[in-house]
This record gives sequence, C-alpha cells and structure tokens, in this order.
Amino acid sequence: LHSMIESIALAMDRFISAQARIESNEEAMRQRDRGNLLRAISHDLRTPLSGIMGTSEMLMSMTREDEERYQLAFGIYKDANWLHSMVENILNLTRLQEGKLVINKQPEAVEEVVGVAVTAISKRIPDRAIVVRIPSEVLMIAMDARLIEQVLVNLLDNAIYLTRQEEEISILVHVDTASSMAVFTVADRGNGISDKDLPHVFDMFYTSQHPGFSSHRGVGLGLAICKSIVTAHGGTIMARNREDGPGAELVFTLPMEGKPDAETK
Repeated sequence: LHSMIESIALAMDRFISAQARIESNEEAMRQRDRGNLLRAISHDLRTPLSGIMGTSEMLMSMTREDEERYQLAFGIYKDANWLHSMVENILNLTRLQEGKLVINKQPEAVEEVVGVAVTAISKRIPDRAIVVRIPSEVLMIAMDARLIEQVLVNLLDNAIYLTRQEEEISILVHVDTASSMAVFTVADRGNGISDKDLPHVFDMFYTSQHPGFSSHRGVGLGLAICKSIVTAHGGTIMARNREDGPGAELVFTLPMEGKPDAETK
C-alpha cells in the first residue's frame, strides 16, 4: 500500500509539473503574439498619425487663432498627438518586454531635456501653465535624452489628468549630494492619489478610477514604462502625496556619477 501511494504521488507530481510547463509555454506564446500584434498595429498607426499632425499644424499656421477653422485644426492636432504618444508607449512596452529597448547614455543638459518635455506638453495642451525650477548652474547627467523626455511627458500627462485647469503643476530638479543622485519631481495641486491606488500606480495596465478632469483616459502604460526606463538608467521612481498641502508628487532619480556608455541594454 505504501509503495502504491508513493508511486501515485510521484505520478501526480510529474503530471502537475507537465501541466505547469504546458501553461508556461502557452503563456509565453500569448505574450509573444500580443507583442507582435501591438508592434504591428503601432507601426501601422505612426505614419498616418504623423501625417495628420503635420497637416493640422500647416492648417493652423494658415489660419488666424480667432477663426473657427483654427480651433478645429487644433483639436485634430491635439487628439492625433495624444494618440501618437500612446503609440510610442506601446512600442516601448513591446521593446521592454522583449529586452530590446536600448539605452544610449550621453551627457545631457537637464535644462534642455526638461525644456523639450514641457514644450511637447505645451503644444498639446497650451492652456496649462507648468512651473519649472531647476538649478541655476548647468547640470549635465549621463542619460538617454529621448527616453527621459518621454518619462517627463508621461509624468506631466498623469499630473494633468489628476488636476483641474486652474491647479498648479510643477517640475523641480535638485541634486542630492549625499547619494550623488539628481532628483526630478513632477508635482501637482490636485486631490492627490488615493490610498487604494498608491501601491499600484506603476503596475502595467493599471488604471485609476479617479474621477479625472482630463478628456482622455489612458490604458495604464505610461507610468509602468517610466519605471522601466528609470530603472534601466540605474535610478529609482516613486509616487507619494504631498505633505505641504493637497496634491501628488512623482519623484525619480538618476545617478550623477558614471561614465556614459555607447550602448547598454
């Protein structure tokens, strides 16, 4: 009887292990197929979206701002720009999942990187003022400027989603000499992040049920991609509610030291 029980137990272990391997292989195939589908759709959308954005910008330049046609063209540009940003997030998501996102670090001026991100948001949402506070001296950090600009744009998008038009949004940069880190903070004066959402804001495909004021809802990719990019740079990222009043802060760090490398994954 003991021998039969041991044989049955071994057979059940082998069966369970085989089932686990089958499920793991099926999940890997699903992830691969989903990545291929997302990448194909994203590539197909980029070209027409770029054309729509370029044409709408041309129409805006040919029209006075007080004309109805200008507002129509601006609405087309704003929505196409939002879709283009989402497509970029999806493409980066597939690269991250496949380990193909290349980090090309070079010394970059923080002022220029922040300026590009603020300009990108201002073109999409010109009626939102963003306060920028950075060190007066030139601050050079080894980073992939294109990816860090995307991090800042995604964080600003999140802040805009959480706040009303009249509420303040700011970017603050300072150097933490103790840890040799540059600290970037995107802060707002909205209602903050709920205790329920706070532990999950960087989870993939997690979307808050916050009754936001933005006209667009995301799909839960922006902050997750921010975390992956910052981590790949050797930094950290966190979300918290402000202690000096209402609002939320999204804070990430980048190492000050370290030589720029040619291409690192």
